[in-house]
Amino acid sequence: MKNLIILLTMLSTLIFCFQNLKANQNNFYLLETQSLQSNITSIFPNPVNLKGTINFSLQAKSDVNIEFFDISGKIVKRILLRGLSPGTQQIIFDSTDMKDGVYFCKISTNEWVEAKRIVIRR
Repeated sequence: MKNLIILLTMLSTLIFCFQNLKANQNNFYLLETQSLQSNITSIFPNPVNLKGTINFSLQAKSDVNIEFFDISGKIVKRILLRGLSPGTQQIIFDSTDMKDGVYFCKISTNEWVEAKRIVIRR
């Protein structure tokens, strides 16, 4: 089972990367990336049982969109937060409506977009 989770994680990472490829003028494909510094400081516990906590930082007041994708790329949960203040944010989410498995948690703000892998396991 552990090997299957690792394989599915690698596959979903590849799918996520291919969705972010952009061709330049010489038809070379480049993965669009943000800065190397992570804005999401943690998602814990991981694996998540019932409730999980997301910690991230904002440099300016921002709307925040949190989306959870399954390994097929389907959005299974969405949380929209408006007008969060600058600084460290801590968001607690309920995973009881999500099946066991591997997911990507994508956080979009006015300034950045970042995704992290999480596992839901009861």
